[in-house]
Amino acid sequence: MKVPVITLANEAVGEIELPDAVFGAEPRPDIMARVVHWQLAKRRAGTHKTKGMGEVSGTTKKPWKQKGTGRARQGSLRSPQFRKGGVVHGPVVRDHGYALPKKVRRLGLVSALSQKMREGKLVVLDRAVADGKTAELRARVRSLGWRSALVVDGAQVDEGFRRAARNIPGLDVLPTIGANVYDILRHDVVAVTREGVAGLVRRLAPDMSAQEFSGMNGETRTKRPSGRAVSAERMFTIIRSPVITEKATALSAANQVVFRVPLDATKPEIRAAVETLFNVKVQAVNTLIVKGKMKRFRGRPGRRSDWKKAMVRLAPGFSIDLTSGLA
Repeated sequence: MKVPVITLANEAVGEIELPDAVFGAEPRPDIMARVVHWQLAKRRAGTHKTKGMGEVSGTTKKPWKQKGTGRARQGSLRSPQFRKGGVVHGPVVRDHGYALPKKVRRLGLVSALSQKMREGKLVVLDRAVADGKTAELRARVRSLGWRSALVVDGAQVDEGFRRAARNIPGLDVLPTIGANVYDILRHDVVAVTREGVAGLVRRLAPDMSAQEFSGMNGETRTKRPSGRAVSAERMFTIIRSPVITEKATALSAANQVVFRVPLDATKPEIRAAVETLFNVKVQAVNTLIVKGKMKRFRGRPGRRSDWKKAMVRLAPGFSIDLTSGLA
């Protein structure tokens, strides 16, 4: 879809094509609620704490003898039923964060952007630059009619714009990597710069080609980063060994092969290594870090090292015979 591009002075400077995969999807309120709950849970400090029965100060002596007093038997004055006693099942210092799948987080961000686009509250800016003067930027924001706005810039936010915006209530600035569902939903208007649009497309739709996403009038094109070149020695280091398990064998029916790779290996490196060493075409690469299990070594408890495996999906018509090895 094409949307107009404006400046901070509210002047039209052209149009830009926004991909439907990022800005035109069907919003999922349930997914956005999950992501917001996950974000708010991770930001909790978790420093709440009460003292239990074994932590409060007091005597450990039995208050009175077990029998013969006519009173209920008691073993400690630090019990919760007594004044200044311990708290039962009280809060403890802990981390409230939990894991949320990457696909759910991505879908939540796409849903939030698509919802703002559907409501007509997503604006594309040419650039977000300023000389650091708050008064000038405040006047421009008022002329645009923004009471609550989030500006999403490229990889780096202009320092002058950041300094000018930090003292304006209701105006927040984030780089592309900082765009999140909670901040998008809690602001009325979302303003994304040209560089921000390109960064969001690379982040949320990395498989989109340069022909599928182009800038205004085809002058500015956003290409997928090609990644660094992988040396031949590095390729042999990346593909350590195939993983031969029952699950890995079941994946072969879907034309997937599983390899053991180093922990620092990236998906582009794994793709390049498999395509070069086995002379095949790779369609997709997924990685998973397998946590080491707790084991006993000579009677002593220990933990095995973590390791990483890569699930490589081959393009139709290509296959790898793991029994033959490398040439």
